[in-house]
Amino acid sequence: MPVTRCPTCGGTLDDATRSCASCGARAATATGPPTATAPTSGGLPPPGARSDVFPRDFGHFRLRREIGHGGMGVVYEAEDTKLLRRVALKTLFPLERGERSRERFLREARIAGALDHPNLVPVHDYGAIEGVAYYTMPLVQGISLEEAIPFLHGRGAGDRPAHLRVPEDDADRVRLVVRWFEGALAGLQRAHDLGIVHRDIKPSNLILDASTGQLRLTDFGVARARHLTGLTQQGTLVGTIGYMSPEQVQRDLDAIGPASDIYSMGVTLYRALVDDLPYSAEVAGSYLERIVSAPLELQRVGVPALPRDLLTILEKAMEKSPGRRYPSARAFAEDLGRFVRYEPIGARPVGPVGRLARWAQRKPATAALSAILIVAALTVGVLVRVQQRSSRILRAQRVEAQTVEGQYASLAGDHAGALRLFDRAIATNPRHFEARIGRALALYDLLSDENDPGRIERALEDLRVAGSIRPDLSSVHLLRAHLLRRRGDEAGALEEKGIADALPPRVALDYRLRGDIAFREGDCPAAVPLFTEAIEIDPQSFWAILQRGRCHLRAGDLVRARIDYEVATHLFPDHAYPHNNLGNVLREQGETGEALAEFRRALALDPGNATIHFNYGETLRLAGNVREAEESFRRALEIDPLLINARNNLGVILLDSGLEGEAIREFGEAVRNETSREKPDAAELAIAHTNLCDLFIARGDAAAAAEPCLRAVETAPDNPISHYNLALYRMLTGDPAAALDALERDVALGDTDADYLLADASFAPLRSHPRFRALVERMRAAAR
Repeated sequence: MPVTRCPTCGGTLDDATRSCASCGARAATATGPPTATAPTSGGLPPPGARSDVFPRDFGHFRLRREIGHGGMGVVYEAEDTKLLRRVALKTLFPLERGERSRERFLREARIAGALDHPNLVPVHDYGAIEGVAYYTMPLVQGISLEEAIPFLHGRGAGDRPAHLRVPEDDADRVRLVVRWFEGALAGLQRAHDLGIVHRDIKPSNLILDASTGQLRLTDFGVARARHLTGLTQQGTLVGTIGYMSPEQVQRDLDAIGPASDIYSMGVTLYRALVDDLPYSAEVAGSYLERIVSAPLELQRVGVPALPRDLLTILEKAMEKSPGRRYPSARAFAEDLGRFVRYEPIGARPVGPVGRLARWAQRKPATAALSAILIVAALTVGVLVRVQQRSSRILRAQRVEAQTVEGQYASLAGDHAGALRLFDRAIATNPRHFEARIGRALALYDLLSDENDPGRIERALEDLRVAGSIRPDLSSVHLLRAHLLRRRGDEAGALEEKGIADALPPRVALDYRLRGDIAFREGDCPAAVPLFTEAIEIDPQSFWAILQRGRCHLRAGDLVRARIDYEVATHLFPDHAYPHNNLGNVLREQGETGEALAEFRRALALDPGNATIHFNYGETLRLAGNVREAEESFRRALEIDPLLINARNNLGVILLDSGLEGEAIREFGEAVRNETSREKPDAAELAIAHTNLCDLFIARGDAAAAAEPCLRAVETAPDNPISHYNLALYRMLTGDPAAALDALERDVALGDTDADYLLADASFAPLRSHPRFRALVERMRAAAR
């Protein structure tokens, strides 16, 4: 009876019945089980609902279609049946309807309701229907700037929207975009005049109105108004990576203000003009570091090339220091207007040469005598500073990249790999908080049942350093308490627990880390509310969203897991991990095509990830595309030869293709690799043994079957399939009494497939045996 891995719990999966022996879940087949649907509230469809659920009633609104997802909720095109008008209606996500989220949602409605400008999208009204908060806005017919950019640069897919006129001449195209931003900045100035700071300006939050041709600013979900305060807390990272100002990256709430919006508007204009961001980096953390530290060197090259004056305007808007940017959105817009009218702009670049020239004009004689010396000294000084700064930035980027990769490895269950990455990061920067916490958690994950004193001490030292960096976090002390208890130091554990209790969590990071601890203790019911609190404080708390999704998946709640992963893919589209996990959920819900699309997105972002290749291959296999599935498993093994689940499933494909010799080689390699590990994966090792056992039994080779059949039971004593195959082996060796004993254990562990047992020719000699008939009746009774 060949088996593969259950994607839900990691247990053994019977290919014949498609049911998991460990969790009882029935896995998706090529056709798939019925798709789970989300619980609705107030007549709302689940986020991401297909078009066939519309139209749908929600109070006095008739929902026509889903327009998109915001940071906290879903936006629908709707008809207001009371006022007889089409509107855009926004509601909270089903899992974001706590009191804090409702307060933030209400604040967004109040902020946007104060806006009255043709380049802004205001709020009509707001309220609650059957306990679900909502607000409505004018339904702007058009597309977002994010959707328009590909057409501006000749890479748009499909037909270009009729209202989007793209001049053929490069210079005309530049001037068109600049005029759009003149208007958008006028709207932004109006918001600033009302004391409102947007804090999340980006192309997807700017709508090109089809009726007026104007660029309109929308989505004030994370905006801050001086008359509505108290919801954003210190330490919250607000905005979208790529468009954040340096002060947003540094989480300096006192410095975040209108100048931050000017910076983000400058980045957005640059993106619209050249189809790129001002910095480049492979991971988010490195990009954030560049925003803060890297020199801004905008390129004139692009489609089209940018004039020097326009680059100067952009450079001023994107100055590192808020005080050096344009003093207002109006001033920014005025300089853009001067550029369009071919007038001299107000912004002027002043570099080292310019400063030297001005000094020379004031002191001509002195300048003539010392020009060579000054130029030489200035050049050497600049080069030394640039080299030192570049080295510092490169080191910081390397540490950030290694830390993020380590966190990904931990999420994927590769704790040893995570440990290596955190080791490298800490060797470069011993006081990197996330690296220290990450390594402590990786060491915690690697602790065996007997405990490893060396690992416990290393983890405690990491937490001591982390606590010196962030003494305000109760989670650090709580994790120390857990480790001290593992070490046997109950007094020390109680002391750390007391300190943790005296420091109630206040920031998203603390709630997230507390949730991580509960998750690692196997207590998802306690972890979920902690992750939820972290998300309510910081709606862009990426790791909290992912971890909460993992908890929902562990509990078998595919609907809530799907919502979390969809939110994560929306907020962080450049991260592979949420696309991968969303693909796993979609596969389990039977939506194979959508699952494959998510895995392809994940692979485009992280083509060197063996686990994603495996998940993609497993979905292809379930869909019946065996050839491509085999290719995916082989690619996964090229990247990670020790990935046992890929080797097991490749062996199953080879066996089904009649390539028994190659299948035996793959299963044997899986056993050798896994038994060489410090902490083998018992479930996967049992699958490899079971598949070898089954294969040799089919051959009638009792001698070869002996070891894998016995090892399978030894490795997974609670797996009914192992005992079923052991019964087959006992029949092959002529020991029916031992075979019946093994079948007794198989049935006791939950096997209810009496028809399969009766159809198995290997047990034909036992069909008249009273014990065998009694087992069949027990299985049928359990199935009823």
